[in-house]
Amino acid sequence: MTLHFLANWIEANIELILFTSVSIFVASIILIPLIIIYLPPNYFVQKSEKKGNVFYCWSKIILKNILGVILISIGLLMVVLPGPGIIMMIIGLMLVQFPGKRRLKNYFLGNQILRKQLNWIRNKGNKDPFIFSSGKNR
Repeated sequence: MTLHFLANWIEANIELILFTSVSIFVASIILIPLIIIYLPPNYFVQKSEKKGNVFYCWSKIILKNILGVILISIGLLMVVLPGPGIIMMIIGLMLVQFPGKRRLKNYFLGNQILRKQLNWIRNKGNKDPFIFSSGKNR
């Protein structure tokens, strides 16, 4: 019964699904390279600094987590829809805070293919390559 309802909903809203898919795809093609280009080269090795008043710090944490969850969700959709889902999920993971984040980030960034892709995008934007924790950039 649930699958039948889902199939009917998809059939009734196919235009909305297609519009959303194309919009996310186009936005990701524009925004992901811009984010990667404008991050500092030492982004993956710099330590976080706690500065400012409590309200500002908590507001920043909450907004970053909300944006991160949204980007992770869109990335998961892009695994089956057109678009760079893995990179979108990694950008979302960089924003959210959770236990084990550093270990998970290091696992993804240990992938040489991903490192080459990130630095290829930075090279196209005439930016220095990222510095990674292990010191290997390429």
